[in-house]
Parts: sequence; C-alpha cells; structure tokens
Amino acid sequence: MPPSIAVAWFPETVQIGRLGLVHDEWTVVLSHLQLERRPGAPLALSIDRIEGPTGIMPFWASLRLVPGAKGWRLDGVVASGKGELVLRFSGAGHRGELDRATAAIEPLRFEPGALQPVRFWPRIGEMVRDVQGTIDLSLDWQRGPPESADLVFEIAGLTFDTDYGRVERIDGTIRLDRLWPPRTATPQRLRIEGLDLGRLVERLEIEALAIEGIMDAALEFSFTEAGRLYIEQSLLEARGPGVIRYRPAQPPPLLASQGANVDLLIAALADFRYDAATATVKGFVDGDNSVALQLQGANPELYEGHPIELNLSLEAPILDLVGAGREVLDLPVRLRRAVQELGR
Repeated sequence: MPPSIAVAWFPETVQIGRLGLVHDEWTVVLSHLQLERRPGAPLALSIDRIEGPTGIMPFWASLRLVPGAKGWRLDGVVASGKGELVLRFSGAGHRGELDRATAAIEPLRFEPGALQPVRFWPRIGEMVRDVQGTIDLSLDWQRGPPESADLVFEIAGLTFDTDYGRVERIDGTIRLDRLWPPRTATPQRLRIEGLDLGRLVERLEIEALAIEGIMDAALEFSFTEAGRLYIEQSLLEARGPGVIRYRPAQPPPLLASQGANVDLLIAALADFRYDAATATVKGFVDGDNSVALQLQGANPELYEGHPIELNLSLEAPILDLVGAGREVLDLPVRLRRAVQELGR
C-alpha cells in the first residue's frame, strides 16, 4: 500500500491505556498515551505517566513531530509530576536518521527540607544526604563526520553528607566535545572542599592507617581521544593542622623506592602532627599515577619534637592502592549495584 494511502487511513486520534517496553532486563511502562494527527498540524504525542525501573520517579511527556519535504523536526518535554525535574529537547533529521539534537534541564536547586536527589531515586538517599546546591545540564549534538557535541555539566555550591563525612562544596564545569568515547577539548576543573580524611580512611579500612584532618582538592582532568580519564595536575591540600598515624607491621613494598629514608619515614608517621600537608597527583586514572606528598610538622617522639619536613614521591596505580583497602571506593560500588538492580 502506498504511504499516502496508509496515512489517509490512519485515524486522527489514537489512545492507548498502557504500553510496556522491554529491553534486555529493563522495563518501562507508559500509561495513557494519546497520538493526534490533524491535517496541517504537527503530529502530537502525549504520555500521562512514564514508569521506569524500580524506584525511579514517574514522569510525563509531550512531543510534536513536524514532517517536511527536506526532513523532520521534533520538539518535546519530559518532566516529573510536580515539575521537580524538567527536560526540554529538540531534534531534526531526515528519513529515519537524527542529524542534530539539543536538550537542557531546568536548573536543579537542592535544599535540605526541600528538593533532594532521593526524590528522583530512593537509592540515592543511601549515598548522599542533606544535599544543597545547583546542577545544570545542556547538550548540543550534531551528526558527523566529524561528530560534534557540546555537553555541559555545571555544578555550583554542591554540598552533601556521605558515609565518609560531609563534602562542604563542589564547584566547576565539565564540558565534553564528544559523547562516546567521552572526550574533552580542554582540561576540565572541579574544586571540592571539606573532605573528611578520617572518615574516608576509616571506610576504606586501610590497614594500620588513621588520619585526622580536613582536605580541599583542586582537580584538573580530561578525557583523551580513547575516552580514558587523565588527571592533568590535581592538588589536594589540608585545610589546617591534623594527625597521621601509620604503624604497619612492616614497611610495604611500595615504600622501598624511598631507600634509606624508609625507616625514618615510618618512624615519623607513627604519630605525625602536621601543620601543612599537600599532595599532587598526575596520570591516567586506570594506570600508574605520579604522586608527590609533602608534610610539614613534627612527631613528639622523634628529634625531641623538632619540626621536620617529609617528602614522598611515588609512581603507583592509585585505584589499585585504594582497592587494596576497600574494593576501590564503597560509594561507586554501591552506585553500580543500584544501577544493576534497576533491571530486576
């Protein structure tokens, strides 16, 4: 049957009470769909309720498709029932191919006692609590070659509690110029304030190590052509005085590169009261990293408590080192498990 005849026989209004979409183990249920095709008007689709994987807040959607001789255009919105999250999008293409797409969410403003991430997905409430700050996201993508994309993720004043303590503030912008594998045209920067080192080390369960203190981090990173995450030059700096107690049964092999200074280093770190502490990290996240640690302070039992400076340089895979303490970091593990449970 020719397409023109098929369209002529297609009813002007189609209503579907409930429609289930299944892909692998993921199920999405659409309720109360209405499709309208009026002569001279865009093709309109409305969905009263979209129920995603378990625990995710239901949404509603509305979109309009405008066909033309040289292609088609799509505009729409997806939003939660009370408008906590609103995503507006548009697209254009020809035949069955998408040539360009844009999307943006209305800024998410979190406040304790008001909007919280747990509202969108209860499992997030097990990871972060008492969230405040603003998150904004926008996308402008165009088919290649070469493919071009401008994905901008902005974070302003993001503060929250975790099992590792309170993160007092995250600020920065992440901008990708290709979606997959992810790529950044220039280094990206984030600043994280208020990392509780004691809570972090406690959760990692690193043997024989205890730390007291708060640290801030200035992160500079990029995604390479292959999509690998590279730390350009990140600085971690203690906000003020603190204490490091490291008392291993025997020095770990990683410190062997420090030569004759190992015994002095271990003795000093048995009870080191630092006044200043900084660490710089550089390298691929999934490979070896260059780590330089500088500590200024004193051990009351060493050199009669006179101030000393400790400098430690390492070439090591950071993720493997952390993983030796506690399966990399428990928070990403829990997040991964939560995502896996979506399909159940």
